[in-house]
Amino acid sequence: MVIKKFPLFKTVMLELTSECNRDCDFCPRKRDRSGNRKDKNGKTIRKKLPTKIVMKVFDQLEELGFKGKITFHHFSEAFLDKRLIKFAKEARKRGMIPYINTNGDIIKHNEKLRKQAIKYFDKII
Repeated sequence: MVIKKFPLFKTVMLELTSECNRDCDFCPRKRDRSGNRKDKNGKTIRKKLPTKIVMKVFDQLEELGFKGKITFHHFSEAFLDKRLIKFAKEARKRGMIPYINTNGDIIKHNEKLRKQAIKYFDKII
């Protein structure tokens, strides 16, 4: 009996925060009133993925031998989470390839954060 080995996934997306500093027309979160991102009145709901869970995911990925790309956003602005650089640094230490998509608003006016981002993210889009 031959057992085929399936390749490990290449990218992991962790959304650290539900928050965004924009309200773009093209984004699905704009009209979300489910209580996940906005309440029934359209007010932003602020949630964070607990650090303990992020670290547990890192441990599990490392155990699997994951060396692929990892990012920390989905429908959010990851730079609103003050833990972002810490997580990018930790991911890189474990052999992962951190990258990030951002609207740039936060790092545009924060030179120290911008330099840290350049140091720890392989790609900033």
